[in-house]
Amino acid sequence: MFLNYINAFRAFAIIFIVAIHTIHIFHWQEQFATEKALWILLGNGTVFFVFISGYLFQHLSAKFKVIKYYSSKISNVLLPYLIVSIPALLYFLVFPHDVKLFPNFYENPLWLQIIQTYVYALHLYPYWFIPMIMLFYLAAPVLLLADKRNIFYWLLPLLIVFSCMTDRSSILSSFIHFFSIYVIGMFCSKYKTQVNEFLSFNSTRLFLLLGFIFLFAFEFFAVFPDFKSINFVQKLFLLFLMLSVFIKYDQYLNNIYINTLANVSFGIFFLHAYVLFVLRLTSINIGKYVLHSEHAMITGNIIIFLTTVIFTLLICTYFTYLIRKILGEKSHLLIGYLKSGKLSVA
Repeated sequence: MFLNYINAFRAFAIIFIVAIHTIHIFHWQEQFATEKALWILLGNGTVFFVFISGYLFQHLSAKFKVIKYYSSKISNVLLPYLIVSIPALLYFLVFPHDVKLFPNFYENPLWLQIIQTYVYALHLYPYWFIPMIMLFYLAAPVLLLADKRNIFYWLLPLLIVFSCMTDRSSILSSFIHFFSIYVIGMFCSKYKTQVNEFLSFNSTRLFLLLGFIFLFAFEFFAVFPDFKSINFVQKLFLLFLMLSVFIKYDQYLNNIYINTLANVSFGIFFLHAYVLFVLRLTSINIGKYVLHSEHAMITGNIIIFLTTVIFTLLICTYFTYLIRKILGEKSHLLIGYLKSGKLSVA
């Protein structure tokens, strides 16, 4: 069964991912309030991608076959990651970087450097999501068994507490941090009738909106420097708020704009890091040599930020379709193949 509201959520999620990474390409000292608001709003947007993955995993679990499942993940997720990473991998290995995780990284044999780069996504920061989500794929049989017996669902409050207590300093800790979100996605899929009915009430939507606004304001005006656990809970409110909105307006979501963005979301994910890398270099060069900025970067503001986000989405969408046109069925090796109208890649 095709789910318009989850398809729309996929489009929403990729916008968040591109937007959070766009913040890095500008200097914000003169726009401190804007930068802070953007970090609070967009931070931990990976919650939405993980939720969708858990939701679709359970939604498609009736058709689960071990060999087919893992062959799909290898061809549509792992291989694109390995291949698209090659330019960044070469750049990372040729030009030394500060590798805090492995202080003696460049003293290791080349084969070990390559393995460490891929396993820990050292070459391009956004790619850390792939090694992390692969852990969920490896845990699929256990998650299916737990789904049938409702094991993790009874433990959801405790899992959420664990998520609030853990950081994202490593791939393993990120897996633990997002585990509750994946299980929440599975829960919302398994009990979609009851969940969707509850989220359809105006009172529920109002509660979620007020909760999100309160937590956002609390983070923005708080004198304490770091509230990762609060931001995590804030994203839970926003997650269910947007899910309720998409459910309410489900009949209007099946349009060319949302479908296009959703269908190329995986391609956008793989390509946007390169586009933003080029834009960051451009920002530095313009700031340094044209604007003679002391910070050697273009000063960001909300208009230039939104323009850059839209441009990045458009250029990634263009190249995704271009790659599909050139490579045809082999395009999944670069951008993860997703047939139009089919949520085949969780």
